[in-house]
Amino acid sequence: MGESLVDFKDIEHDLLKVGYCRLEDVDEYHVLAYCQELGTITVDPRNPAPMRPISLQSRSVASPNTLSSRYGVDSFPFHTDGSHWAIPPQFLALYCSNPGNGNRATYLIDTDSWLLLQKEIDLLISSVWITGFQRPGLCGLAVKNGNRMQIRYDPACVRTYSSSAKRAERIIVEKVGSSIPIVVTWYKRDLLILDNWRILHARGDAIAEDSDRIIQRVLIGGRYASLG
Repeated sequence: MGESLVDFKDIEHDLLKVGYCRLEDVDEYHVLAYCQELGTITVDPRNPAPMRPISLQSRSVASPNTLSSRYGVDSFPFHTDGSHWAIPPQFLALYCSNPGNGNRATYLIDTDSWLLLQKEIDLLISSVWITGFQRPGLCGLAVKNGNRMQIRYDPACVRTYSSSAKRAERIIVEKVGSSIPIVVTWYKRDLLILDNWRILHARGDAIAEDSDRIIQRVLIGGRYASLG
């Protein structure tokens, strides 16, 4: 079956309304074109390919200070990509080249759905965190972005620095724990685009060995200039 034509306005509408957009039966050749409609494609200098294949890796072979180096082939916690960047990527695109044999899902949480009190929002915005390991730097967890809160969160590389950050962390952990995630079951040629300033995502467990699973990643917007 050939790829269906997609009106880019529909993608923008979904991203604005629910924070993500899922497209089916997308030709890999067209993925970067969709992404470029959203903004400038950015890369992590450690892996500079604009469209980077992400395969399962054991802890022993994974690059240092990555989620794979901490969790291996197990599930990943909820996070936003590029949390250690000066400005994290605004959008994250994930393309399924092969869903793998493990029926491993991706889970999404929309932080816009959190019913936060104003004092909680103020705490998330004002708290000071630390990121990076070789050259640690300070960062904020959230900023005000119009009527929305723009968040960076990755428990693997963004850590509390102050007492207010510890209180903010408890809020995040409680909200993540009480959220009902959106479940994304992968099929070959699926394209999932996330608002990375709004949506937390996590990798689930597999029901069988799935070293054949390949999801390709594209980062859009933001500014690398690592804080740490």
